[in-house]
Amino acid sequence: MKNYKPSLAAAAALLLCSLIPELKPAAAQEVDRKVQSQAEKFYYLASQTGSNLSYAGLKLLKTKYPSLNVSADSLQHSLSPHSLRSGYFGEFLGSRRSAGFDGELDILTGKRAVDETLQLHSIDPAEPRWGQQNINPADLVPSIPVSEVEPLKIRSHPWNEMLKHVTVQKQPEIFKLVPRDLFFVYFKEMDKLSQLEGGLKRVAVPLSSMLNASSVLNLKQQVCKRLGIEKPEVFEPLVKEALFVSEDFDFYPGTHFALIVSFKSPLVGSLTELVASDKSYAAQIGNYAVLSTSEKLLESIRAVHADPQKSMETAEELTYAISALDPRKDGMVYLSEDFILKLVSPRYRIQAARRNAVLNKLEALQYSVFAYKVITGEWPKSLEAIVEQGYLDKQALVGGVGLDEGGIVRHAEWGTLYEVKPLSEVPLTLVSKREKERYEAFLGGYQSFWREFFDPVGVGITVSDRLYFHTIILPLIDHSDYRGLMSFIGARPYALSAVSNPPRATAVSLVTTLDMDGFILDNAQSFIPRSERDVKEISVAEKKALINEKIKLNLGLPEVLDVFDMFGNELILGVGGSQSLEITNLADADIFIGFALKDQERFKKLINQVYKVAFQNMGGRGATPISPFFSLSSEEPLKNEYKGHTFYMIPAGFTNLFFMYDERFVYFTISQLAINKLVDGFDKKSSRSPAMHRTLEYLPEKHNVLLTADLSEAGRLKEELISTTASGYYFDKLTRDLLGYVADVGLLAAASDEAAGEPSKYFRWVPAEIHGIQIRITEEGVSLGEKGAALTTVDLKALPNITYRINQEVVERVAPKGGVPVRSLVSPSFKDSIAKGWGDLGNIALSLAFTEHGLDTKVVFSNPLVTEPDERFECKPAASPESGTDKMLALGIAALILAGIVIVLIRGRRQR
Repeated sequence: MKNYKPSLAAAAALLLCSLIPELKPAAAQEVDRKVQSQAEKFYYLASQTGSNLSYAGLKLLKTKYPSLNVSADSLQHSLSPHSLRSGYFGEFLGSRRSAGFDGELDILTGKRAVDETLQLHSIDPAEPRWGQQNINPADLVPSIPVSEVEPLKIRSHPWNEMLKHVTVQKQPEIFKLVPRDLFFVYFKEMDKLSQLEGGLKRVAVPLSSMLNASSVLNLKQQVCKRLGIEKPEVFEPLVKEALFVSEDFDFYPGTHFALIVSFKSPLVGSLTELVASDKSYAAQIGNYAVLSTSEKLLESIRAVHADPQKSMETAEELTYAISALDPRKDGMVYLSEDFILKLVSPRYRIQAARRNAVLNKLEALQYSVFAYKVITGEWPKSLEAIVEQGYLDKQALVGGVGLDEGGIVRHAEWGTLYEVKPLSEVPLTLVSKREKERYEAFLGGYQSFWREFFDPVGVGITVSDRLYFHTIILPLIDHSDYRGLMSFIGARPYALSAVSNPPRATAVSLVTTLDMDGFILDNAQSFIPRSERDVKEISVAEKKALINEKIKLNLGLPEVLDVFDMFGNELILGVGGSQSLEITNLADADIFIGFALKDQERFKKLINQVYKVAFQNMGGRGATPISPFFSLSSEEPLKNEYKGHTFYMIPAGFTNLFFMYDERFVYFTISQLAINKLVDGFDKKSSRSPAMHRTLEYLPEKHNVLLTADLSEAGRLKEELISTTASGYYFDKLTRDLLGYVADVGLLAAASDEAAGEPSKYFRWVPAEIHGIQIRITEEGVSLGEKGAALTTVDLKALPNITYRINQEVVERVAPKGGVPVRSLVSPSFKDSIAKGWGDLGNIALSLAFTEHGLDTKVVFSNPLVTEPDERFECKPAASPESGTDKMLALGIAALILAGIVIVLIRGRRQR
C-alpha cells in the first residue's frame, strides 16, 4: 500500500496532461518551432523568388495559426508571373501591357496598336471588384438571354473602292480552307518558317523584350505536341506550304486550332504515319492535309472549302491587306475583321470573364492543395478537409469545384488548369444584369474610340539576309497612344535628311518628324485669355499673334519675334559607341540631340534672349543659383571653336550645356566630347556601316520615326550590353521570376514520394535551365548549376525584389549566410551564347509611319543564318531632303527626349 498513492498520483498527472494539451509545454514548443520554421521558409522563398506555392503555404499556416510572427500581406503583388497558368494567357498578344522601355518598343513595333484594337487586357474576372460588395445578389444571377445584349456596331471599310487604289495581288488557293472568323499565320514555304525559327533562336536573348522570341518558339513546340506531331524535325522537311488557323489567342491549351499543309512530294503517305492518331483529327481536303484539335473545327474547314464565298479566299479585306503589305513577303499573320469582332462581342467577352474568374479560383485552390501536401506530407482527401483542419476559410471554396484523386482541382464546367475547355465548347445562353452592364460600359468606351470604321490587322514576314516584319493597322482609335504621338510628330511621313545624310556614325540613332507649329497651337490655351476663349472662336492667325505677343512680353523683347515657321521638321538623337551604360562623368557622355531650323538667325535671337532673361532672374553674376545643380555664370553663352567650327557653352553649375550649328541643324549635348565627334563626323562622306546601309534598304524612304542600332559601331556600349544581359539587373529580374516557379516544383518534390516524377504531373513546364543555370529536381528539392547547389543554399537576396518587407528580420534569419551567388551558377557556355547572340544580331531598324494604309511599322534585323543579299531588295538611291516648307519640332521636346535617353541609360545600373 505504500507504493499505491505515488502510482495513483502519477497516473492522474499523466491523464490530466493527456486531456489538457497546454500542460505539455515541451511538446507544444516543439510544434510551435516547426510551424514557425516552416512559415519563415515559406516567407523567405516567397519574398525572394516570388514563389506562388510558398505564398499559399504561408496563407494556410497563418489561417490555422493566427499568432505566427510572419505576414503574407506584403507579398501578394510581387509573386512570380510564371505559375501554373504559364503558357495559357497573355503570352502572345493583348492581355498584358508592357511598362518602361519595353512599352515604348511596343509603340514602335505596332504591338500597342494591336492591344488597343483587341482590348483583351480589359477583360476582368466576372465577379464584384473590391469596393463593390454591395451589389444586389440578384444582379449576379444569369437571367437575361445573351441575344439581348447589344453587340458592337461599326461599319466595314468600302473595300471595293479601296482596292482600286492598290496593285491587287492574288490570294493563295490555301485560303479557301480558312473560315472568316479565324486568326491565321501563313507561309508560302515551310522552309522559310524553319529559317525564321532558326534565326530567332540565334538572337533570342537580345530581342527577348522586343519580339518575345522565347514565347513564340515555345508556342510552336506546344502546338506540335498537342497536334500529335511527335517529331517535328521529320514532319517539317516534307511540308511545302503551311497555314496555322486558330479560334482564339489562347493557343495552348485553351482554344482549338488546326494546321493546313501541302506536301513537297505526292509520294508522302497519309497523315496517320506522321502524327499520333489519338492526339488530333486529320483529313485530306482538296489538295491539302488538315490536322485539327477539334472535330468541329475540322468540319468548319471542310464546309468553307465546299462554299468558297464563306472563306477568307474571297474576302475583299484580305485581298486589300495582302496588296497593302510589302509584296516581297514570305508569309503573313492576319487578324480578320470577323475575328476581331468576335473577340469584342458580348458572347466572347462575358464568357472569357467567367473563365478568368474560374481560373483564378482554380489556381488559388490548386496551390492550396500543394501547400497542404508540403505542410502535412499527405494529399488532402477533399477541399472540405482542408477547411475542417483550419488551414482554409470556408469562403475560399466555390460551387462546382472539387478534388480529383490525384490532387487536381476540377471545375464541373471548365475542367482543370491542365485541361481548360475552350470558350467555343462552353455554351452561353443567359447572362446576369451585372455582366450585361459591364459589357455595355465596355461597349460605350470602345465605340467612342472607333467612331467610323473598324479594320483588320496584317503582318507581313520576310526571311532573307534580314528578318523583316511589316505591320499595317487602320484606323487608330481616338485618344490612343498613337494619337498622343501624332500631336508631337505630325501625321505625315517625310524623307528625312538625317536618315540619308546623318551628321556622324552612332551606335544608336533616333530620327523623327516633329510638328512644332502644330504642337504650339494645340497647347495655346495658356496664352489666350479665358474671356476671349469663351466669347469667340479664335482663328489660327489670331492664335499665332496672341502667342507671339505673350512671348514678347515674357522675354522682354523690343519687338515681336515670330516663333512660327522657325523650326524644321526633323529631330535626331544619337548615342555613340563609346557611351557607357553607367554615366560616372558627364564630360564623357557621348549623346547628342539635334533639330532642324528654317530660320537660324531668328532662332539665335530667341535662344540668346531666353538665356539673358534666365541670367537676370537669377540676380546676375555671382547670385545664389536657382538650385544646387543649376546656375549661370555668364551673361551670354560662351563662344569657342574646334577644327574651325564654332560651338557655344552654357555654364550651368552642375554640368555644362554645349550647342552648335551646321547648315541644317542645331545640336545640343552635355559634353565637349560629343561636340568634337560631331565636328569630326561632318567631314566624313559616309556615316553608316555597310551592314546598317543594307538594313535600311529594306525600309521606305519616308518615316515618322526611325530607330536604328548598329552594333558594328557600338564598341564599349556593346560590351556592356553583353555583360548586363548576362549578369545585370534585367537578367536577375528574369531569373528571380523563373526561380519562383522552380521553387514551387522543388517544394512539392521534397514532399512527394516520387521526387522527380510526381511534380511533373502538375508543373508541366519545368525548364532544363534558367538563363544558363542548370536545373535538376531531386528528392531534397531543387538543384541549381553545374555543381548542383541546393536552392536553399543559394543567396537570393541580391536579386531584385519589389516586395515591401514588413518582417525583414525573418528573411535575414532564414537566408543562408555566405550563400552561393546566383550569378556564379551561370554556365560559361551560356555567357558565350549571349555574346554570340549580340554579334549575330548585327544591327536593327524600327520604322513607324502614318500612311494612307494606316499605321505602318517595320522591324528589320540581321539574319545570322543567311549572308547572301536577297535580290528582292535592291540598293536604293539616297533619299533627298524635303523642301523648306515642312513643319518642325520643339526645343522643349528635344530636351525632354535627351533627358529621357539619359535616364534609360543609367536606370539599369542604378537598379542593379
